[in-house]
Amino acid sequence: MDKVAKHYYYVTNAYLLDSEGNILWIKEKNSHDKVAALSVNIQLPDLETSTKANIDIKNHWSNANIGLSIFRSMTFSFTQLIEIQQSDGWQKAFDYFTTVAWYRSRPAIGFAFFTIILFMLYRKRETARDEAMVVNEREIVKLEKERSRHERKNKSLQEKIYDLKSQKEHVAKKIQSHDKIINPPLNTLKYEQFLELDPESVIFKCRKVAEKLVIQIYNKTFNTEERMPLYRKIERLSKKGTIDSKIVTQINTIKAFGNLSAHPNVKKPIEFTREDALMVSSTLILLIEELGNSDLLVE
Repeated sequence: MDKVAKHYYYVTNAYLLDSEGNILWIKEKNSHDKVAALSVNIQLPDLETSTKANIDIKNHWSNANIGLSIFRSMTFSFTQLIEIQQSDGWQKAFDYFTTVAWYRSRPAIGFAFFTIILFMLYRKRETARDEAMVVNEREIVKLEKERSRHERKNKSLQEKIYDLKSQKEHVAKKIQSHDKIINPPLNTLKYEQFLELDPESVIFKCRKVAEKLVIQIYNKTFNTEERMPLYRKIERLSKKGTIDSKIVTQINTIKAFGNLSAHPNVKKPIEFTREDALMVSSTLILLIEELGNSDLLVE
């Protein structure tokens, strides 16, 4: 029976009784948690009357013990160690730690370290991706500003004034014609006022409009309202073929200007002018019209 008991270590109780019920052997108890308690009682027969032994096996599952075992494994059984130290001294507590608590806690500790390492690797990857995205957005803004500057370079002052006034009036009318889509977050009735006083706020609100449109299209396309970074929703919509490269470019241009206007780089500041706000507003109008032509605007 001793040899059998070694192989069945997690048998909670095991008794060998003689025909009169006297205990002949008891399995040595262990200190480990008993999520499932298994009790085995074997009573030997009176060989004068029978040759069959009476075996009684009882199995009991305890959900409460699962939670208790998890708690102990995650805390090095400190509550038990305190109790043992107070009743039996430090040596007994140390012996219990080295023979029971440590072995029980090893899986939880290993999993905790694995989770921390995995989280750090994930954060490192996300940080690298965010940094690359910021660099890409700065490049988009830089190229777009250079393009606009090049277009205005060879024009006379009078032509520049006329073009700006004409463009502002055209954009303002277009913005107001799409009031149901743009407002909120951008108050279309005060668009020209914002354009003169705070062009950066116009750029940022155009970005919020673009984000609102992407979210509406994403929710309708995938029939879900899951929380996800904007760039991932754009990627998924593009991969599915819902939006084409032209729409993606328009969204990313608005997003790049909006992100940098909302989160300026102190070391490498970018000044956003009225001309920049007009350009972003014009891109937003083109985006709305493109989405309307593709039947992607959500009512």
